[in-house]
Amino acid sequence: LFRSGLLAVVGTVLVVLAQVATGLLDLARWPWWLHGLGSLLLYGAIMAAVVPSLIRYGWRLRPLNDGAATQCIREELAANGVRGTTVLAWPEDLTAYTTAGVIGMLPGLRYLLVGDTLARACTPEELGAIVAHEAGHVRRRHLLYYLLAIGAVLIALQAVLMQVWLGTTLLGLRSDPLLLVGAELVIVLLFLRYGLGALSRLGALSR
Repeated sequence: LFRSGLLAVVGTVLVVLAQVATGLLDLARWPWWLHGLGSLLLYGAIMAAVVPSLIRYGWRLRPLNDGAATQCIREELAANGVRGTTVLAWPEDLTAYTTAGVIGMLPGLRYLLVGDTLARACTPEELGAIVAHEAGHVRRRHLLYYLLAIGAVLIALQAVLMQVWLGTTLLGLRSDPLLLVGAELVIVLLFLRYGLGALSRLGALSR
């Protein structure tokens, strides 16, 4: 993500959408707990609908070169009850390594990425085992947990930064809104870079 600059784009989009969503929810004048729940659901819906396509077109993802491998992957996904998933090639030219991973939670907006090098190096049985592992993330709703975690981080940041802004205002101090938004962006980027990886490893250990 860092190599392509897409992480910064995704983080910026999330922060901007969080600001817009918070502004819209503020107009409803709901109780704090309902506001928080509405924010979490709205953030999750936006991320589920926007981020996968942003990654797909930002990375310019394409189908796998190996048609037989693609068919093997599709059959393994179907055998694991995972449908509505598009098989694409992992962008090895951007990351300088090969791997497999799932992006997106919603059917039709979910992508299974497999590196061409990885697909060529594996036997059909080995490739099937890799796909079954990724399908397990989908069936166990790990992607939903990631979305909720990102949403919770955004809500917590919004609450903390609002308290900072109110505190400085009451004390008669000048606070720059852009500086607060910039701090929010940095924290979101750090969470995307390190927090999601830690959650993924935790999910793998709990299986």
